[in-house]
Amino acid sequence: MLGMCVLQSLVWLDLSHNQLIRLDDAAFATLPRLNYLDLSHNKELEITGKAFYGLENTLLELKLQNISLDVVPDLSLNRLSSLNLAFNELPTISQQLAENLTSLRKLDLSYNDLTMIPEMIKFLPDLRSLSLSGNPITTLTNGTFVGVSEDIEELCLANLDLNEFEFGTFNHLYLLRSLELSAYPGIPQFNVPRIVEHSLNLRTLRMHGPQKREETSYAMFSDGLSALVSPKFSNLPASDFARELSGQLPSKVRTIIFEGHMLNRIAEDVLKGVTSPVLHVAFKNTSITSLPDRIFNNLEHVRNITLDFDHTNSQLRKISNPNTAHYPNIAEKTYLTDIDIDGMSLGCDCELGWIEFWQRKTRQYVCTSQTWAERSFNQPIKALNQRESAVDQLCNEHHDELRSATCSNKNNAILIEVLKTDLECGWGSGAMSLTTRISILVIFGITFTGLLI
Repeated sequence: MLGMCVLQSLVWLDLSHNQLIRLDDAAFATLPRLNYLDLSHNKELEITGKAFYGLENTLLELKLQNISLDVVPDLSLNRLSSLNLAFNELPTISQQLAENLTSLRKLDLSYNDLTMIPEMIKFLPDLRSLSLSGNPITTLTNGTFVGVSEDIEELCLANLDLNEFEFGTFNHLYLLRSLELSAYPGIPQFNVPRIVEHSLNLRTLRMHGPQKREETSYAMFSDGLSALVSPKFSNLPASDFARELSGQLPSKVRTIIFEGHMLNRIAEDVLKGVTSPVLHVAFKNTSITSLPDRIFNNLEHVRNITLDFDHTNSQLRKISNPNTAHYPNIAEKTYLTDIDIDGMSLGCDCELGWIEFWQRKTRQYVCTSQTWAERSFNQPIKALNQRESAVDQLCNEHHDELRSATCSNKNNAILIEVLKTDLECGWGSGAMSLTTRISILVIFGITFTGLLI
């Protein structure tokens, strides 16, 4: 009796990564309060027509990715808000599916066999997030998303087979806040700033290096987490995003993420189009070995920047100094307010020595002088960093993350220890700006002339 009571009270059920073969009709009818159900990664799973009978008015989230579906089962789930059908073999999606999913807010159809945008998405009035990445879709036009909910906030369109991408594709999506795209080197006029010119609410831009759809797969790691992997590289032309990101981005874009194994270099002016005073830049799973020396010298509008280098950037050895200011929030200057290099293995020399001096300045102006900062900038210092964490926690994280980073050329010694003992470098090491160099030459010239006189 106790066991039955427990089952009837169950709200969360994860059956993923098992060897389930079949779900019969009303398989979950004895779970009247179930809100969350994960059946993903059961590749041989057969779902009968009424398998979800009894969950019509309770289930809120359903995960069916990577279960070899070639047709969507009956989903009469009126309260469902999130549906994941990624990594299946769906060639089409019936328009009738939308009739029973009237509350759906998040839909993931990525990495299926869709050749066009499903019409059913136009009949989901509450839709906020849509992912179509990794499908063999060839065309996106000005009319593609006409009729789709204007309230969509998140859209993922990376790794498609595009040969046409019209500039007005997103003009009807007024509330778009997050956009995920690929480089698409096969489209000569492809340019992100022109495409998002009217997306005035856009906050986050995620850019993938070019990658063929058929070379992308799903894998599960030993820690139980699953992720995208690319077992071999494609023959698509490489891109450094110089052409794709040339131009001015909307003023609210404050997060840019670069991602993908095929991304092995990045242009030095790739961030020049950012007009927000606060910027977060992340690199995920790339093959980049070093960042251009002047990549952070083109930030005309950015006052405070945070950097995130995921440990999957296994080839990255060099990070340029992003600082052109000595403390935060200086007009026409940039100051690093946070950096995440947790688990990184870097090449430690004077080009990386700026980190130690940045740490000192952060302790001086951010960690121990909060009242000074608040008085000077007339705002809480924690508002300056992208993570929105408390200042004291942020300062503690700096030290911990540097302690987890190592030096590949110093027998994998801990970075923070190498900075203390082996490297004697200055603040401008690794990325001295042209202005700084000219100033030094001018001062030297004046001094030398004075001595001659």
